[in-house]
Amino acid sequence: MIHCFGDYVLDCQQRELRFGKGIVPLEPQVFDLLALLVERRHVVVTRDELIEAVWAGRVVSNAAIDSRISTARRALGDNGSDQALIRTVPRRGFRFIGKVVTEPEVQRYPQPPLPDLPSIAVLPFENLSGAPRIGLMADALVEDVTAMLARVGGFFVVASRSAFAYREQPVDLRTIGRQLGVRHLVTGSVRGSGDRVMITVSLVDAETGLQRWAGRLDASPEDVVDLQTDLARSVISEIEPALNTAELEIIRRCKADDLDAWAHYRSAVATLAVGGWTEGTVTEARRHLQQAVQRDPGFARGYAHSAMIAALARGLGALASTEPLLAEIRGLVDTAIELDPNDSEVLSFAGCALNDIGDVVASGEVTERALRIDPSNAHALIVRGFYLALHGYMDEGLAAFRRGMRLSPRDRRLGAWGTGLAGCLLRAGQPVQALEEARLAYLRDRNLFMAKLIEALAAHDLGRCEDAEAALSVARRTNPRLTVWVVEHFLGGEAAARFKRIWPLEGRIAVAAGP
Repeated sequence: MIHCFGDYVLDCQQRELRFGKGIVPLEPQVFDLLALLVERRHVVVTRDELIEAVWAGRVVSNAAIDSRISTARRALGDNGSDQALIRTVPRRGFRFIGKVVTEPEVQRYPQPPLPDLPSIAVLPFENLSGAPRIGLMADALVEDVTAMLARVGGFFVVASRSAFAYREQPVDLRTIGRQLGVRHLVTGSVRGSGDRVMITVSLVDAETGLQRWAGRLDASPEDVVDLQTDLARSVISEIEPALNTAELEIIRRCKADDLDAWAHYRSAVATLAVGGWTEGTVTEARRHLQQAVQRDPGFARGYAHSAMIAALARGLGALASTEPLLAEIRGLVDTAIELDPNDSEVLSFAGCALNDIGDVVASGEVTERALRIDPSNAHALIVRGFYLALHGYMDEGLAAFRRGMRLSPRDRRLGAWGTGLAGCLLRAGQPVQALEEARLAYLRDRNLFMAKLIEALAAHDLGRCEDAEAALSVARRTNPRLTVWVVEHFLGGEAAARFKRIWPLEGRIAVAAGP
């Protein structure tokens, strides 16, 4: 309801107290207390009733209640002596005595429905320093983050001008989410401290108002302008994985018939992320991607991701390596690139698929094109790392791996990328580093049996036979259908030969010509 008294308007729907054309800032408890007194103005509200309504029945001292009453009075231009609006009734409680006109709830701006796509708005970052230069930098950062999020496929991003309307307004985040029609909000602050500028960013669930993720970045003031894009990119690298996780939770609550192309796409991603790479999860992920392109035949990323999953599953033994499968993968790659030859993600997925089916020349060309379009494409850098390592440029390949992982430090694929890096380190004759990266990769994703295989080989090279035995045992339990062909495909013939020589084959690892 909307309650008007004097020059004040108490809008319970928007949770705002307005005075003239301005908004009077109120803490949530003070707003709830005032709203209760106004709505029950015909009776005296006891302290116990205030405690039950405002503090949910928690134990609260009289001093705390008196403090909130005093704050409410100050917000209304009232005081304890005059008690022109909020009157204390001795030994009974409090009563609002102002003349109130109540209007039904209205929407000055109709609240937009939630879009089908994952939706987000980046709110103005707070300038905690007060310095004009910091304020300008904060505004520019918000605009850059908004623009970059808008380029993330499958997300609906509210324009920064609409978000800037909430600058310095003490509006509840849930209300902002409803008014903008989004599920997620990005909030932040910028503070100058000595020779550093610190940026704090949070991802908030707009439905509950709860924080899902928070991160912090810093840079020198001299670098702020030059690093504006890099800072925004760093913010995106932190936010996107948390945003994807939040959306996957929403997708899981939906029925399959209610999912659009992007929801099917994200369901495919979630299936492999949660269940690992098995015959069952690969089949389910491929089914979701087929449904995605059926719902949207122009969905280039759906075709490209389907090609990559099929190629990787073939290498991991989850799909049989047949000529029809190879033809299918090449067809999916061709379709994806034809539909969208300028999407860096599409090209990076296609490059990965081509690399894994052995067409390394085409993979290199497609991946380089992806990086020309978007040099910050972490996945494309990982594919480049594989390509360079396979062609004997090991140092350059390792550098590409590390740069890709650094660009997206919270990526859900970090475990898989670390496994690839560990494999390249093993090929480069660096078993200590390979062992370290393999163990870290497995900690990130315990579905990665290949990380345990690399750990086993590295441990053996270092003379740690018991550690090698234990790692191989874990790999075998994780993937009971493990074959030497899989080892050879990912780690090379020399590694496969070492497995054959070092460990008994019975009950350990099957020898097979292929998956």
